[in-house]
Amino acid sequence: MVLVVGLTGGIACGKSTASRVLREEGAHVIDADEVARAVLAPGTPAAKQAAEAFKDAEGVVEHTARGPAINRERLGEVIFADSAKRRRLGEIVNRPIFFAMARALCAAWWALPPGALVVLDVPLLFETVVFPWVCEGVVVVTAPEAVQRKRPVARNGYAPAHAQARIDAQMPQEEKRRRATHVID
Repeated sequence: MVLVVGLTGGIACGKSTASRVLREEGAHVIDADEVARAVLAPGTPAAKQAAEAFKDAEGVVEHTARGPAINRERLGEVIFADSAKRRRLGEIVNRPIFFAMARALCAAWWALPPGALVVLDVPLLFETVVFPWVCEGVVVVTAPEAVQRKRPVARNGYAPAHAQARIDAQMPQEEKRRRATHVID
């Protein structure tokens, strides 16, 4: 049997770095962000639904030969400024992301040798309700609030207000700490 561990953390806390290190050390990482990109790939059912739902939001939908493409950066600006739009996107993508993650986890259970480490890298791990139950433990990566506010501005070019909106939309770090099995500061 494989060991399944959840990995989560707020924006700009270093979760991606922790995930990369675990992968380099031999862990099998199932990355929810990678799955989300695949779910919203041009021409997919979710991309078509998102295109319809966000057709009035300037710059979100681009038309390609494979079907509608979603500009993820622009979509992020839209949904982090409006909780109703964020919920609507969740209605569109959460189910296909969950099923794709579950398929990847089942495949890992069958393919990997006993004792192998499988990491579910999920930014909204606790919010999913289901994934924490399949994890033997959950690692939360945190960062000081000042660092968390500065990194997305420097790294992604976000306006400070947009970075703060993304932080505010997530579960507070202290709540994640409380639910964690292990914390990386």
